[in-house]
Amino acid sequence: MDFGENPGSESESDYLPSPTAPEPEPNVTVKEEEEGDSDMADPDRLPGLTVAEGPRFNMIIKEEEKEEDDETEAEEDDMVCPGERIKSDPDYLPEVTVATGQPQHQKKKAAKKLHPCPDCGKTFDRPSHLERHENTHTRIKKLAPDYTCSYCGKIFAKPSKLARHERGHTGEKPYSCCKCGKCFAEPGHRKSHELTHNEERPYTCADCGIGFFNQSKLQRHQRTHTGEKPYCCTECGKTFARSGGLKTHWLSHTGERPYLCSDCGKSFFSSGDLKVHHLTHTGEKPHCCSVCGKGFAQRGNMRAHERSHSGERPYSCVDCGANFAHSNYLKIHRRIHTGERPFPCPVCGKRFILSGHLGRHQKTHIPKNNT
Repeated sequence: MDFGENPGSESESDYLPSPTAPEPEPNVTVKEEEEGDSDMADPDRLPGLTVAEGPRFNMIIKEEEKEEDDETEAEEDDMVCPGERIKSDPDYLPEVTVATGQPQHQKKKAAKKLHPCPDCGKTFDRPSHLERHENTHTRIKKLAPDYTCSYCGKIFAKPSKLARHERGHTGEKPYSCCKCGKCFAEPGHRKSHELTHNEERPYTCADCGIGFFNQSKLQRHQRTHTGEKPYCCTECGKTFARSGGLKTHWLSHTGERPYLCSDCGKSFFSSGDLKVHHLTHTGEKPHCCSVCGKGFAQRGNMRAHERSHSGERPYSCVDCGANFAHSNYLKIHRRIHTGERPFPCPVCGKRFILSGHLGRHQKTHIPKNNT
């Protein structure tokens, strides 16, 4: 079986497996609408709602109205143009469906019909919410000046949004950690990093013992052990363990590469890819092995290397039980069981598990007199 070129220094052999009565319905009375109450009269705001007298129902209505007002304000603050939404809006998932393994009621909720905004792509579960959101585009276009990115021409409603976007092009990182000096493009990223200086990590993975600062990061990490990929691309069916992976993958269907290297002009799908690429220009290897001092450009590669000293292999295949030192090794190994061959030859169509095998195969199509 073709298997391919392995990441890191692992050999190919490392991938192989070593009857109740119905309850009476409550008496519901309809509260008479007051004249001029436009919010309650709008059928789109409260579809099919029957309101009973009493403080409990009034409280629910007021809270829902407050939430909708808050949502409107948030929508006005988050106006972005197509493409930018994928980077700035963590809730944006293009028609996300959830893979099997969840309770039925959760799957039904995840598959709920979403209505996308034609201007920015933000999605809503009600047409009335979409209509109200679209009105914010109209108001901003009339009242606010346009702020245009000098690199790619994208238009933003606020200068702060433009400045944040342009840092993705320039690589500028104005926010530095007060403890170690590491720089970040966003203040939120700096805040997350500063937590790493806090030694307390109360959430521990039962499989490998790695500690995390919060429950959500632990749950995300545990998918590397279980192989769970709940985020599915509706265009091609490919699944992902993280929502960010799906967002980045979606750009491969649109063809958009919004992150541009200021040194060589090469463009990338994600800011993380651009960051790693920048290191090829600087030669910087900021992550060093605590045992032998060897430097690495990426922290994940450094951690995988350190396991070569300890012999630890925390990533296990759920099909055959084979263990691996790096999650990427497990990902490649899983293709043996799934039959996935993601690298096709553009000449003959033959498919391969790894790009290295594809590269060697392509040489067979080159005439010998041209070599």
